[in-house]
Formats: sequence, structure tokens, C-alpha cells
Amino acid sequence: MPMFYHFVSKVFSPLLDPGNLLLFGLIVGTVLMWTRFARAGKYLVVLSVAGFLIVALLPIGNWLMVPLENRFAGKPDQILKVDGIIVLGGATQSFLSIARQQPSLNANAERLTAFVTLARQYPAARLVFTGGSSALQGSVVSEADIAEKIFGDLGFDTSRVYFERHARNTWENAGKTLPVINPEQGEVWLLVTSARHMPRAMGVFRKAGWPVQAWPVDYRTAGQFGFGLRFNLRAGLVSLSEGIREWTALVVYRLLDRTNQLFPAS
Repeated sequence: MPMFYHFVSKVFSPLLDPGNLLLFGLIVGTVLMWTRFARAGKYLVVLSVAGFLIVALLPIGNWLMVPLENRFAGKPDQILKVDGIIVLGGATQSFLSIARQQPSLNANAERLTAFVTLARQYPAARLVFTGGSSALQGSVVSEADIAEKIFGDLGFDTSRVYFERHARNTWENAGKTLPVINPEQGEVWLLVTSARHMPRAMGVFRKAGWPVQAWPVDYRTAGQFGFGLRFNLRAGLVSLSEGIREWTALVVYRLLDRTNQLFPAS
């Protein structure tokens, strides 16, 4: 069943991408304009073009992500006792890493840099990286493999880290790590992931029975609902896609009983 859910999420994710939806509407509308449904086609083209313009002009994606990123308070100034630190995968690019034979990172790279910084700040803490391959057909290289290479290249002692190499998503990050680590009651564990992803990640770990403490990084917004006009279609589509994806995932995870709340909070 987990494989089925993973397959469905991979197949249908492109259908929720706003850029794909608007482009599809534009293509279908253009085709219809050459048929007896020309009037409907014209409306569809106009709506699609208007959608592109709105996304390019207004920070809709930021409006979606601000509540996600603000859900958990910023990092505490100081934590005297940290027993462990967990960082979730999602910061590497397996395909490019294999093709180019060198580690390749994506826009979520701050997850890894923050993890190394925390590991050096708390030298006695147990360390965990969890991330396999989300590819449908699997991959000979997991995210953990790439992260281990990056940490080693940075001069970090990778023997301190437990690398979980099989988790394909957030739910499996918790499910495949908890039985191995088996944290004791009262231990303080920090969970490092992108701020917009933190509500879902915290919900999953709480549902698994692991009361971790949020350590959000990789912010994409300034934390306020701005209304500044700009014209940047690419940036608008990227942020809108990320916002829609995360809100959709929150709903789906709750329906599948993978989180303890629809919108977990601190």
C-alpha cells in the first residue's frame, strides 16, 4: 500500500502544478477555437492568459507559504541540552549527482548546512540524516549517499551520523528512523527541515510518537503578507507550485492518518 500511495503522488503531482494547468488550458483553448466550440475556446484562452498575468504580478505563492513558514516559531536563542538532531532529505539531486559524478544540491541546501552547524554546536548530540530515493524505479544512489559525500568533502566526521537510506517521503522519514534510534523519554531532539515543510513534518513525527522540537530553516518569505507588484512569471509559478504542493500534502496526509492534525502548530 505505501508503494501505491507513492506511485499515485508521483503520477498526479504534475497535474497540480499551476504552470502545467494554465498551459494545458491555453493549449486546449487554442485547439477549441478551430472547432464549433470556438466561443468556449476563446474564454479558456483568455482565462489562461489572465492566470499567467496574475501569477506574474501578484505574490500569490508567498501568500500561501507565509502561514506555513510562520506556523512554528523561529529557532530558540539557546538550547542547553540537545540529545539528537535529525535532518530530512530533499536537498539533493540524485539524477544530476549520478550523471555528473559529483554531489548536486537544490534550493533546499540550507537543510544540510544548518545540520552541520548544529552538529558542531552540539558535539555530544546523536545525528541522523534520513532520505532515500523518491524515484518510482528507485535509484542506485540515495540522498543519504549524496549527503554523506558532501559532509565528508566539508571535512565533517560522517562517522557521527546515522544515515537512513530508504525513506521516500516524510512519512517514511519518521517511520524508518524511529525504530532504529529508539529515543528515550525526555530526550530533546531537533528536527531540521524547510520552514514551509515543518508543519507536515512535525505532524508526522508527533503521530509516530516522537515529540521532536522544530528547527525551521530555508525560508522563502519574509513572514509578512506583502502586496508588492512585480512581473516575474517564473518566480511566481515556482512559489505558487511549492505552496499548493505543501497545502495539498497536509490535507492528503491527514486523510491518510499520517499526521496528528490537519495543520500542526507549535
